[in-house]
Amino acid sequence: KSRPIAPLKWTIEADERMDAKGNVVKPLDEDQLRQTLTVLRDGNVEAVTIVLINSFANGAHEQRTREIVEQELPGIAVSISSEVVPEMQEYERAITAVINSYVRPAVSTYIANLRTELDLVVTAQQVRSYKPDPAHFLKSGLLPLTASLRLAREPF
Repeated sequence: KSRPIAPLKWTIEADERMDAKGNVVKPLDEDQLRQTLTVLRDGNVEAVTIVLINSFANGAHEQRTREIVEQELPGIAVSISSEVVPEMQEYERAITAVINSYVRPAVSTYIANLRTELDLVVTAQQVRSYKPDPAHFLKSGLLPLTASLRLAREPF
């Protein structure tokens, strides 16, 4: 049996609710969220994934949750499902966002190294515009550019 990418002991709930149309049914309880984040702080997690029901219709609670996580756990990589996969299917959103969080630190390092190498090829503004999100990276067209640079360096 394989080890889960995100152990259930590090899953916390946010006391909030949006309906399927994006209307706030229950506001986000920020104090409760701050208290429950101690589980993640004590667990030395490397990344946080935020997945709230119906966030595809209104991502405001996920965005506010990210702000609070960034305040309480400074420097941690945070992915929110409504930005990674803004679709109705909660399971697909959750899995994709978790994988995004899992590979984000490695992709961020890769992008930083790529930026250094690309300074000779493209303008700094073009390189800065790329997000370090793996999902964005794969859709951005940087992959063919990276492969081209690698092939250009290797002798035939």
